[in-house]
Amino acid sequence: DGATDDAIALLNAALQTTPQADEKRICAFGHSRGGNVALLAGIRDRRIGCVVDWAGPTDWFYLMGTSGWTEQELWAEGLRTRANTLQTGGQNIERFLLKAIKGEEGLQAVRHRMIASSPLYFAKRLPRSQFHYGLEDPSVPSRNGYEIVEGLRRNGVSQERYQAFFYPGQGHDTDRLAAPAATADFIRKVLLIGK
Repeated sequence: DGATDDAIALLNAALQTTPQADEKRICAFGHSRGGNVALLAGIRDRRIGCVVDWAGPTDWFYLMGTSGWTEQELWAEGLRTRANTLQTGGQNIERFLLKAIKGEEGLQAVRHRMIASSPLYFAKRLPRSQFHYGLEDPSVPSRNGYEIVEGLRRNGVSQERYQAFFYPGQGHDTDRLAAPAATADFIRKVLLIGK
């Protein structure tokens, strides 16, 4: 969630220092962790009129397990092997558990940070949104996209407010031709660019 604070601070600075910037035409875009931050920024800042997420994690509790491992199993393996950030479970241990391991905070604070970093729990606050996920993604499973779309449906969010694309045979980079074209079209339409 601290990365979202930084993104919003950058937006504030850009709007203050760039007179050409149109504060009524702001869209947040990100890929992977950047997609996660774009979603969180769109949830938190009403100036953001649309969000485009390419393969962003939406729930750090249950949706990030990969290769048949649950998230809990990945973290347990990372703790067992004292993984660094490039090894199984290491990145999430560093991001979420390290302060608890060092005795600097309790597990309640860890849980709070995990919730604050999981857009799924706040999806109904999203502005117009577009989601792109590769069905063969080994890093961010496509269930992240399916679940956020289902969360929007459950909360009665009109299907006119979001689009979702799931690419068979594609990995973490989604479809390198279709995704950029759909993204550009979405941003142009939502922000009324060229009108």
